[in-house]
Amino acid sequence: MKQNSTRSRTLQFRLSVKDVTPEIWRKLLVSSDITLERLHSILQVLMGWRGNHLYAFVINGKRYFPPSEYDADIGKQNSIRTRLSNIFAKDVKVIGYEYDFGDRWEIELSNEPNNDGLQQEQSTECVEGSRHGPVEDSGGSREYMEKVRIYCNPKHKRYQEVRKFIGPVFDPDAFDLRQTNERLKELY
Repeated sequence: MKQNSTRSRTLQFRLSVKDVTPEIWRKLLVSSDITLERLHSILQVLMGWRGNHLYAFVINGKRYFPPSEYDADIGKQNSIRTRLSNIFAKDVKVIGYEYDFGDRWEIELSNEPNNDGLQQEQSTECVEGSRHGPVEDSGGSREYMEKVRIYCNPKHKRYQEVRKFIGPVFDPDAFDLRQTNERLKELY
C-alpha cells in the first residue's frame, strides 16, 4: 500500500484588511490540507461577513475562483480543488483574497513561520486579532472608514442614517476572539 507523502501540517497566517486604518488583522492557524474554498469560508467568519458576494484568491499572479455555471472557467484556477499544501509547496509567502468585487475588499494573508510550534486546538483557530471586521456592503475601505467616523459622532448630520445601516450595537475597535473561535467550530 502506497503511503501519502504529503502530511498535513499547521500553517500560520497573519491577515490584514488592506487600505483600512487603524489596521484590522487576525492571526490564524489552519491545516495545510484545506482548500481555498474552505479558507474563503474561514475568512468570512473572521471578518463577520455572510458570503453573499463573489471572491477570488490571487497567488503568484494567478486568480483562483470557484467554478461557475455561467462561464467556462477557462484560464482560471479552481478554488474548490486547490489545497493550501499544493500552494505552499511552491514557496509562496503571500496570498491575496478579494471579496465583493463591487466594494473590493482586499485581504493580504502572509504565511508566517510557526516558530512557537503552535498547533491549533481545533481544525482552524484564530489566536489573535484586532478590531471588528468591516461591515459588509459598506462601500469598500474608504466608505467604511467614513461610516465608522460618522457612527462615532452622534452629532453628525448623517449619524442616524449610518447607525441604521450598521446597527445600534457596534464597536469598530472590538474583536471577540472566543466568539470568533466558536463560530469557526460551527464550520466543521
